[in-house]
Amino acid sequence: VKTLEGQGVPLDQAEAITAAAITHQSKIKAKVQNSQ
Repeated sequence: VKTLEGQGVPLDQAEAITAAAITHQSKIKAKVQNSQ
């Protein structure tokens, strides 16, 4: 299993977390734009 250096997090898990964070941020940005 590939892991991030020094963190021991499987890359596929890290990528999933990153993708979820990006999706969450884009939703927040959309809400902000809609409210303006």
